[in-house]
Amino acid sequence: MSIRKNIETIKLTANFMLRSILIFFSFIILTPAFAQDLNFYKESISFKIEEGWFYVSGEYFLKSTDSSKKLLFYPFPTDSIYGEVDSVLIFDLSREEKIEAFKISDRGLYFNFMADSLVETRLQISYRQKLLGNRAEYILLTTRAWGKAFEKANYQLIVPPGIEVTGFSYSPDKKVRIDGETIYFWTKYSFMPDKNMILTFNIHSTIKNK
Repeated sequence: MSIRKNIETIKLTANFMLRSILIFFSFIILTPAFAQDLNFYKESISFKIEEGWFYVSGEYFLKSTDSSKKLLFYPFPTDSIYGEVDSVLIFDLSREEKIEAFKISDRGLYFNFMADSLVETRLQISYRQKLLGNRAEYILLTTRAWGKAFEKANYQLIVPPGIEVTGFSYSPDKKVRIDGETIYFWTKYSFMPDKNMILTFNIHSTIKNK
């Protein structure tokens, strides 16, 4: 009886150790453990809320201390009020070539890119996410995993007629109106986010009935 109990204990211990190892390695992948040789120092993002979708198109600036292939995880917000993500595009602007994600889930996407030593890499990543409520979100908090603030970050939000933005997690620096659209702008220096970019809005009845 004691031998059987010992065997079960060994199995449970082995399973626990295996799960711990898998969790550990998943953490290494999701967190930029290679941040010592890769510096993510600037981003410029354009958002648009339109017809029940949140459009995101970003330009990301990185620099590596060595020449090698890098692995990145790009997260999507997950919540009951957010729907599916589609229209994903990844493009290396420095090399002028498209990059294919090798894994996409509701939590984000994984992809590889080539970095050259001490040369700026510019990546463009675009997608859209279905909105099931009156809120949109862009993840900023993962910047903390890099252990360094952005040198500079630019954001703009384009809002078409019929939509009124009622709340910002970060107050915009300015607002302009062009051809009926309202555009909000943010410019930040030495920026270490303490929250995500969250936008709440109302849709006028004329838009709802379309």
